[in-house]
Amino acid sequence: MEYFCCDCCNDMRPLDALLDLDCHCCICTNCCDERLRPCMKPVQPTPSTAAAEHAVGDIVRYRQRDGKLCLAKVVQVDRSIQPWGYGIELQGNPDIRFTEGNRLLPQQLNSECLQEGFPVVRCPKCSRQLDRQQLARILPDALQQLDEALTNAWLDAKGIIRCPTAGCEALIEKVPAAAAASSSSSRCTCGSNNGPNSSGGTTCSSCQAQHKAANRYRCSACSNSFCSGCRTVPYHEGLSCREAAAPCCPFCDVRVPDAAVVITGDMSVRRLRDAASSLGADCSWCLERGELVSVYKRAAQVCSSGSCRSRLSELCTRQLPCGHFCCGVRGTSPCLPCLVEGCSSQASLAGDGNCCFCFEPLPSAAAIALQCQAGHCVHLSCARKRLQVGCPGPALTFDFLFCPMCGSGKEGRCGNIQVMTAQPHLQHSQLQAALDKPLRIRQHVVQLAKQRLKLEGAAKRDRELQPGGKFDGRPVDWALSKYVFFECSKCHLPYFGGARECGAAGDAPAAYDAQELVCGSCSAHAAGNNCPSHGTEFVAWKCKYCCSVASWLCWGSTHMCSRCHDYPSQRHGNRCPGMGRCELTVPHPPPGESACLGCEACRHKDG
Repeated sequence: MEYFCCDCCNDMRPLDALLDLDCHCCICTNCCDERLRPCMKPVQPTPSTAAAEHAVGDIVRYRQRDGKLCLAKVVQVDRSIQPWGYGIELQGNPDIRFTEGNRLLPQQLNSECLQEGFPVVRCPKCSRQLDRQQLARILPDALQQLDEALTNAWLDAKGIIRCPTAGCEALIEKVPAAAAASSSSSRCTCGSNNGPNSSGGTTCSSCQAQHKAANRYRCSACSNSFCSGCRTVPYHEGLSCREAAAPCCPFCDVRVPDAAVVITGDMSVRRLRDAASSLGADCSWCLERGELVSVYKRAAQVCSSGSCRSRLSELCTRQLPCGHFCCGVRGTSPCLPCLVEGCSSQASLAGDGNCCFCFEPLPSAAAIALQCQAGHCVHLSCARKRLQVGCPGPALTFDFLFCPMCGSGKEGRCGNIQVMTAQPHLQHSQLQAALDKPLRIRQHVVQLAKQRLKLEGAAKRDRELQPGGKFDGRPVDWALSKYVFFECSKCHLPYFGGARECGAAGDAPAAYDAQELVCGSCSAHAAGNNCPSHGTEFVAWKCKYCCSVASWLCWGSTHMCSRCHDYPSQRHGNRCPGMGRCELTVPHPPPGESACLGCEACRHKDG
C-alpha cells in the first residue's frame, strides 16, 4: 500500500485519503473534515423588506422550472391578487404567460448576485480559494447542505416560503406586513401577552384571528393549508404555534404545553428523582442520570387529570431497546414487547394492538400479557374489572377467566362450555386478590358437579362419557353441559339449579333480582326441614308451577325454576306426566303447589 505525508498534520496517510485539489497540495481527508468542513456555512444575506416590483415594459430574467434563466418582457401587472401576478412574454415567443414575482429577477444579474451568501473556502496549506467544482469533489454532502441552506436563506430574505407538504414544495410569496394588517380588522382586546408564539396560556379569539390572517396560507398547487410560522400542515385552527407543537398526553390525547419546555440541564440527580416521584412515575429502577431524565420527561407529558395520573402510577417507565417506553405494569419483570403501533419490534405481538376488552390502544394504560398460547395483551384495569363483574347472568359460568380471543379446547375452552379444570388466562400478581373468589367458587362447583354425577350414576351409563365419547376423561365438563348452578344470595355458595335441557339455564333477562336466588339448604333452614344424615346440604324444592327443581325463591315463599321465573306466561297449564316419566321421580303435589323434595342424597341412595 502506498502512503503520502499530509502537508497539514505531517502524518503518513494511505494514498486513497488524498484530496483531489487543483493546487496540488497534499491534504488528507481528516484535515479536510477538521479545517474545511466547518467553513461550509452560509453567509446570511441582507434581508429585504419586500419583493422587487416590476412595471410594464421592464426587461427581466424569468426563472424556469428547470432553474435556467431566460429574458422576458413584462406586459401586464395584476394587482388584484396577493402576491401580484405578472404577464410576461418570453424572448422569441409572443404568447403571454402569468407568473409570480419571486420567479422574476433583474436583467442586470451577475454571478455575484447568484452566489450571494456563498462562503470563501481556502486550501489550508497554500490559502488558495477553492471553487465550487473542487468542493463538489472533496465535500459533496457539505456542498449539498450549503446549497439548501443558501436557498432557504434567499427565500427568507425575499419573503418567500416553501410549501411544507411532502412532495409539493411550491414557492409562495408572503403578503407584506402592512397588507396583512389591513386585511384583518381583528384587534386583540384582551390586554394579555398570549401571542401565538408566547409562553403564556391559551390565546384569545382576537389573537387567534390576527395570527390566522398573517400566517395561514393555502398552497395553490396541493390545496393544503399550513402555518408559515411553524410550518404545520394543516393549519392549527384555534391553537397557537406553541400549543400545536406541544406533545399530547399519552393517555387522553390532550395537549400539554408545559411538556415542550421541560429543562433538566441544571437539575441534580436528587431533584430529578424527587420531581419524577412527585408526578407519580416509577424511578426506583433508575441507576443513571440519563434514565432519570427520560422518566421525568415521560411523566411531564401526562396531563394533570386524576385518571391519567392514576394510570401513570401503575405504568412501567422503563425504555425498551426500540426507544419506546414499556407499557407493562409497574415493578414487574420482564417487560412486555413494544405495544406502539407501527414499531418494527411489534411484529411478534399477537392481535391488532388494542385491548381485547375495551378495544382502546394498549399504550393508553398499563397492560398485562394473558396466559394464553397466543399471548394476547389487555389492560390491567380491564382485566380487574372483568373479574370483579364475574358472570354476565344468574347462572354460574367461568368464561370470564379466559382470553376472549382464544376459543379452542387447547386454550381451556370447548365451544361454550368451560373446561373446569384448566388454568385461567387472567393470571397476574396484580389480579390475585380479584381472582381468589372466582377460583374458590369454581372449585366448589367442580365438587358439586362430581357429587351430582355420583348421585345420579350418569358416569356409568352415558355414552358421551365412555371411551371414545365426546367427554371421554372429562366428566366435570359433561356435568356442566347438563346441569346449571347458581350462587346463593344468603350463604354465597353455589348450589344445583336443575338440568339445562329443562330450561334451568334459561335465557335470563338482563335485569334480575339476585336476592331471589336461594339454595335449598337456606330454604330448609327457614322451613325447619333437615336430613339427619346429610343435614340441609342436599335438600331440594319443587317448582310451584311445574315438575322441575326450583332455583329461585321469590316473594319469600314461592319456589320457581328458571323457566317459570323468566317467562311468567309459561307458569300455567303445566301437568305432571306421571310417575316413571316425571323428572322428579318422587311423589309430589300437582303443579300449582310448592313442596320440599327432601334430601337428594338419600333419595338417590335409596333409588
